[in-house]
Amino acid sequence: MMDKRPLLLYLMLLALAVLALSNVLLVIQTIRSWNWLLVFGYIPSPIYKVFEGTFFTLLFIAGGISLWARSPIAPMLNGVSLAVYLIWSWVDRLLITVNPAPLSSHLLAAGISLFLFLLAEFSLFLLTPYMHRPTHEADKEDEDGRSESGS
Repeated sequence: MMDKRPLLLYLMLLALAVLALSNVLLVIQTIRSWNWLLVFGYIPSPIYKVFEGTFFTLLFIAGGISLWARSPIAPMLNGVSLAVYLIWSWVDRLLITVNPAPLSSHLLAAGISLFLFLLAEFSLFLLTPYMHRPTHEADKEDEDGRSESGS
């Protein structure tokens, strides 16, 4: 079992922290600008942005904690979290906003998003061997086929 955490794990934790922080700042800015958003008729409601930011903040914090604890499900949890975040951000950008720009003006941003997403998913795949594995009694057997408990 490898007890030392690799540099890639720290980089993924940093990326998750940046994503969580950006969503916290989204919530704070929405709350601070609440009256202005209502006056200008922000659509959808400001509460939508508060819930969205809170949800993704909690999701990325939970993913970071599970990655730091090296939980066996951490790479899958973070991979799904990043996929949900990517899909939701593009649905929000293209379908929910009131005056979305045409798809042709989003091609560069879509390419960069896809590249960063694939890089993060590959990094999580590379971190899988460094996660803790649950130990079973069958794994603790000695060379004679008997378990260490003396049976």
